[in-house]
Amino acid sequence: MLLKLMTLSIENQGYKREVSSKPVYVNTKNIISISDYFGIKDFLSSEGLSFSDSKFSVVKISHGHKTEEIIAFGTSEHISGQIQPEIDSSRLLLNE
Repeated sequence: MLLKLMTLSIENQGYKREVSSKPVYVNTKNIISISDYFGIKDFLSSEGLSFSDSKFSVVKISHGHKTEEIIAFGTSEHISGQIQPEIDSSRLLLNE
């Protein structure tokens, strides 16, 4: 099953940082973990960037030989609530 996540993208352009959001579709079987990311709020506020009032989570995704971390909008509880585990799946989220 694919899960649509809105992600936060931060690009360093030398003298300033550009923050944007974009949708990403993730295969739920590749999600390793989801955890709340409180530190990003202080960073966004101190830089005077948008989205400082939003809540974020770090989603770790397995790509077989490597792991990718993305910053997604929403709490870990909200994101994990969107995932419907398959009946015969042997993989479960441990932070439920």
